[in-house]
Amino acid sequence: MTVLDDRCAVRRSVEVEVDEGTNANFLTRGMATDRGFQVRSLGSNPFQGETVNADIICEEFVELTLVGKEHQQIKAIFYVLQPNDPPNDPRITKPLVGRRLLQESGDLLLTEDPKEPIWSTKMGKETVSFQIRKCESNGRH
Repeated sequence: MTVLDDRCAVRRSVEVEVDEGTNANFLTRGMATDRGFQVRSLGSNPFQGETVNADIICEEFVELTLVGKEHQQIKAIFYVLQPNDPPNDPRITKPLVGRRLLQESGDLLLTEDPKEPIWSTKMGKETVSFQIRKCESNGRH
């Protein structure tokens, strides 16, 4: 995706991963720092959500302006994941784009043709139910 740096009106390409299992967008504090994104506080209204590994609370966010090939723009919020103790420490290497931004942006996020095939993976919590049958043999239960 292409991000407009509001501080100096420069466009930069940022590689992202799409996570269709979530509506929200996420990045780590280190990603925001490395890319020079302005991190802001959510104040007394933190974002609460859940991942496959754990429930999460994000107290900070980054607002980015995404720019398409035809110069169209869209604002996107990325929540900053808090560092935790393993195994729930965020182990992402690229900002995650959720399904809502993917749907709203259309092909705006795709700034170049993918070099490798794209595989859709959807992970989420599942509930499994088992049918329990009584086995009766020789009068035993």
